[in-house]
Amino acid sequence: MKITDLTDNKGAATVMALGIFDGLHIAHTKIIGSAVDYAKEHGCVPAVFTIKGSPKDSLKLITRDMFDAQLDKMGVNFLVCSDFEDIRDLSPLGFFNHLTNKYNVKAYFCGFNFRFGKKAEGDCDLLKKMCEEHGLECFVFPKYEVDGAPVSSSRIRQCLKDGDAELAAKLLGRPFSYNFTVVTGNKIGRLMQTPTINQVFTDDFCVPKYGVYASYARVDGKVYHAVTNIGVKPTVGAERPLSETWIADFSGNLYGRNIEVGILKFLRPEQKFESIEALRTAILNDARHSEEILRKIFGEVK
Repeated sequence: MKITDLTDNKGAATVMALGIFDGLHIAHTKIIGSAVDYAKEHGCVPAVFTIKGSPKDSLKLITRDMFDAQLDKMGVNFLVCSDFEDIRDLSPLGFFNHLTNKYNVKAYFCGFNFRFGKKAEGDCDLLKKMCEEHGLECFVFPKYEVDGAPVSSSRIRQCLKDGDAELAAKLLGRPFSYNFTVVTGNKIGRLMQTPTINQVFTDDFCVPKYGVYASYARVDGKVYHAVTNIGVKPTVGAERPLSETWIADFSGNLYGRNIEVGILKFLRPEQKFESIEALRTAILNDARHSEEILRKIFGEVK
């Protein structure tokens, strides 16, 4: 996908999905997917508008490059990522005119709670009215619920805080995952014949409940079953919370690479073992559970 402000779009008509889209959960993908379908049907360019640096920014549920990859997979051609400071003083009409004229928008798609303009004075009803006055289409999606409650990024963050990786995956439409750079650890795993990859969470990223998870790792397009410890590694110690993953049935040097790790199910809390051998036994047992869980989700895996 091309990340651009559409200045090289040469005036082609666009269909714009509006929102923060901070987690790209199933409610978000319904909006964006519908915008993509509409754009294809009407010969327009599918685009997504979002804002960075918003006061409402919360802990992220997806890394930027994975966000881009998901949009690309959905068929989005352009991402318009505006800085909040650049648009914060625009009135609702000013915001509407800015997007419509600059990007030659022919249709807008958004969720029921989308707000825009200075002090968030604009709402969906106003957006519909403006679109009608300018001969544009406007599609507003209602609240979307799963298990009797609305799908939202805040709900997903709470799931992860509670260690409910399975419900988080249901709301996201995919397992919760990240692809931070692999850094050097204390190499204790090598001594146990369970070498791990260590990934440090950024300060602005949502860290799940500390503990051990059945997980997967994607390396060069292949999915491997894995075991991930999130926390401070009480048996051997760690300076700060991180993700430590043993990728079963994989051998190779991954230092310096951004590897996707996804958590599937909370297996047990962090635990301090009396010996390294006891820790190794627990990891091997966790790996067996992880493989069973992963096969149910992905089918045949490494």
